[in-house]
Order: sequence, then C-alpha cells, then structure tokens
Amino acid sequence: MFGRDELDSLPGRTFPGGSFLISGPEDDRMRDVVGAPPRQADVAHPIWLFAAPQRALGITIDEFFAWCGSSSAEGPMLGETRLTMPRPLRVGRNYAVSGRIVAVQRKEGRRAGTFDIVTFELQLAERGSGDGGWQARTGFVFPRRS
Repeated sequence: MFGRDELDSLPGRTFPGGSFLISGPEDDRMRDVVGAPPRQADVAHPIWLFAAPQRALGITIDEFFAWCGSSSAEGPMLGETRLTMPRPLRVGRNYAVSGRIVAVQRKEGRRAGTFDIVTFELQLAERGSGDGGWQARTGFVFPRRS
C-alpha cells in the first residue's frame, strides 16, 4: 500500500505545465458530444475548463496516478471538481497551464476500506496577454488495497 510518508510528500509537488489551444473544430466536436448548442462567436464550451488543462499538465494522467502510487488498473475515481471561470475561454487562443498538488487525505470507509483523496489545482492564463483567473481544482480518489 502507498505509505503515509509517500502520501505526505505529495502536497506542493508541481506539474511541469504546458499550454493548450481549443480549435473551432474541436469545440464543435465537444458541443456535439455533450449535446450543446452551436458556438456563439469565439466562446468555447465551458467544459473545456475541466478537459483542456488536464492535457497540458506536462505529464499524462497515468503518470499522475503513478505519482500517487496507483494506476488506471487499480480503479482511481474522479472526486470533487471545482471550476473558477471569471469569463469564458475562447476558441483560437492559447492558454498556459501551471499547477500543483494542494492536498492529500487518507480515509477509511466501512465498505470501501482505505482510500486516499489527492487534490490538485490548475491555473490558466492566456498567453501573450497574461489574462488569468481561471482555475480547475480536482480531486481523485485512490482505493488502497493491501
């Protein structure tokens, strides 16, 4: 099992970061998938604040799971997500992503057994303008089997 020392070393660990650009065709496909109406002007669908930054972490989700002593095969689950969107993201603009792990918590459930919740925050800023304020805070639940 992922030990307490490894767990306690995670808060503050930063992601390499990266950037993303939402293209018009990508936004059209996303809107089709979620059954959203067509785009108005250059306003991207709001789901991109959740989806796009994760592809710009600088590591894969599987690598993040490995940081947390787990893998996709062990069944990690998406927990709580909180998005801060002071204004819409825009199609065709480039956004920089930075982030870090902000919290870890070990819990014990009667039926679920031991599990860890690892929460990270991602900050977004528009490249060039420095305009920022977007944030995605996401928790993953990692079952711990002995």
